[in-house]
Amino acid sequence: MPPEGSGVDRCILWISVDEAPYTLQRGVAGGAVEIADGHHDVIMDGEAGYQSVSAQHSAQGASLSGLMLDRLGFRRGAQLLKNERADKVAFTFRMLMRYLLIDEERIFSRESVIVRKGDQPTAEDKSLLKFLATGVDGSAVVTVSKSEVQKAARDAKIDVLRELMLEQTEQIDASYSDEELASILETAERTRDYAEAAAVMHQEEIDTARSTLSESRKEHRGNEANIADLRAMRLRFEELRNTFVSDIERLAGLEEGGFLLQKFAAMNCPLCGANPEHQHHDHRLDLVKQQQRAAEAEIRKIEVELNELDAALEELSADIAEGYQRSQLLQKKMEDEAATLRNLIADERIIRPRFLEAVEVLRVLRDDQERREEVGRLEARVVALKEQKIPSRPKATDFDPSITTDEAHSIAKVVKEVLVAWGYPGIETVSFDLSTQDLIVDGKERRNNGKGVRAILHSAFQVAILIYCHEKGRPHPKFLILDSPLLAYREPTPDYEKSEDDEALAQTGLAERFYMHLASISNIGQFIVIENATPPSTLPADVNQIRYDRGEGLFPSLAE
Repeated sequence: MPPEGSGVDRCILWISVDEAPYTLQRGVAGGAVEIADGHHDVIMDGEAGYQSVSAQHSAQGASLSGLMLDRLGFRRGAQLLKNERADKVAFTFRMLMRYLLIDEERIFSRESVIVRKGDQPTAEDKSLLKFLATGVDGSAVVTVSKSEVQKAARDAKIDVLRELMLEQTEQIDASYSDEELASILETAERTRDYAEAAAVMHQEEIDTARSTLSESRKEHRGNEANIADLRAMRLRFEELRNTFVSDIERLAGLEEGGFLLQKFAAMNCPLCGANPEHQHHDHRLDLVKQQQRAAEAEIRKIEVELNELDAALEELSADIAEGYQRSQLLQKKMEDEAATLRNLIADERIIRPRFLEAVEVLRVLRDDQERREEVGRLEARVVALKEQKIPSRPKATDFDPSITTDEAHSIAKVVKEVLVAWGYPGIETVSFDLSTQDLIVDGKERRNNGKGVRAILHSAFQVAILIYCHEKGRPHPKFLILDSPLLAYREPTPDYEKSEDDEALAQTGLAERFYMHLASISNIGQFIVIENATPPSTLPADVNQIRYDRGEGLFPSLAE
């Protein structure tokens, strides 16, 4: 610990996010960070909004980095692309500091304005700028394994395929070659087809026999029903004949009674012995004769009907006899057809097993053929995997960590507006080169300028990013710390020799306009400039100027 820290046990930082004040407190020895709402000299237990969080960023647990990013409006769990294989790294507040604190080494470095360290911008550097400018991170990009991992995975696949080949090969019948198997298969298919045709034909014969027997049984039942109907009809006809015979006998009795009555009328009275001519009783013989004639006529009519009924009965008896005879024939026919069906079913016990046996033989042969084909396919896959070239530097297919041309143009446009506001001399065009991830001003790359110009251009880029995020509604902490941006205005030293560009820049009033511009946009962000040169005296009174002198103390603001 430096001597200035003697007797200090904790550090306190006041911050404000969207005008909401917070106090951060942490022990000098380290440990968790305590947070409370409002500005406090010391955070005590029970303060409003009190939290204790880890100083290390964590995607799951509570951390200072995650808490600050949440309150600034950044999407939780954002990830940046780390390399061409699309490995991911969590977006943290420490990463965000690359666009908030620009130290002296970075501000005039020849390297890209987005580089954290090293010679060339990394995928992480590009992805960070893209996320700040657009809100698009690398979470959706599928990670590609390292070449060593891909080679190991390929070799593992080859080993698995070889094991499958061995398993299939052990089940192959090696007693015949592929050509012999093809010939055997052809013969087995013909045998199966013949057996199938025989089975189908035999089944059709069985179906026909069943249908024929069913029709015969139906016909037999119909014949039996017809015989029953005829017998019932004959019974009714016989009852009718009995009625006719009874009617004839009754009418014959009436006719005979009339005859006797007429004969008795011509005889002497059995009581008094009087002759017919002396008898006074009127027997109305005319009516008796009339009745006698009517009975005779009715008898003749019934006899005609009886003759017709006898003829019908005779015909019915013949039909019944014929029905019985047909029934016997049908019974014999059904017995023959049933015997035929039984014989066909018995033959099926021989024909169907032959077909099933042919099918099973063919299945076994085809399974053997499929195993041989599968071995061939596995061999082809092994060959293809062996010939597969794995790049030494695998790259994700949808790997694109950089901003688009349109986005680069929009950012460069804001950079130009900043430089114009600062009075940068002779400025015409400003572009952001996606290949170098750096600024080109009037056709000259930033790296090809002197230190002083490089520092101004780098500062303009960082200020432009803050303005761009504000205009696009993107989250930004809304503060920027620039260390030695006005290097061109210093006197040459052994470590710093002015170039022609720096000399030309030093002859302009850019320094004053630089401060005035930052003061004019202080409503969108806080700008902290660390410089060795005294700022212009014309700055607005609300610009807070703090002077440090070799650590001897804090002097009052020049503005005051």
